[in-house]
Amino acid sequence: MPTDRVLSISATIIAFCAICISIWQGNMARQHNRLSLAPYITSAPEINQSENKSGVYVYNDGTGPAFIKKAFLIANGKTFDLTKNSWPEIYKHLDIETLCHYQSWFKEGTVLRSAESIKILSPEKSENDKCYIEFIKFLGSYELDLHFVYDSIYKEEYQYKQRIGIDIREFETYKSILKF
Repeated sequence: MPTDRVLSISATIIAFCAICISIWQGNMARQHNRLSLAPYITSAPEINQSENKSGVYVYNDGTGPAFIKKAFLIANGKTFDLTKNSWPEIYKHLDIETLCHYQSWFKEGTVLRSAESIKILSPEKSENDKCYIEFIKFLGSYELDLHFVYDSIYKEEYQYKQRIGIDIREFETYKSILKF
């Protein structure tokens, strides 16, 4: 076989391998970019009466923005839409007095930026402990779950569901401290 022919076949094989590696590398870079900008919603209740930081917070712990499509609160067997103000219905369903709570909700399409947190419910500072008692009663509900459906900037859909209520031991501790 002549040398020219061997060199031509070798160059073709090397070029084909280079194209394959470039395609693979491009796919890996695309996957990396998607993962690098993925949102990650979490939520947690916080009870800190001394610093007035009590509340239920929703966080985006991911590196990309989360575009909220749906937000629900499931409370004692009933689902409430948190893309509108459903708090009066929630309070009524859970037999919670609506005395002095800060509350918010998510309009469809709300963007939760990376490292951003939103307080969705908290007791306001008051002269007595009634707001905290009602807040603890809210958190002590038998079933209290937050559920989100959200998109990344690449239109990939994610779902998040988390219990935000406190367990029975914590409820009893706060109940005895606040004397209700």
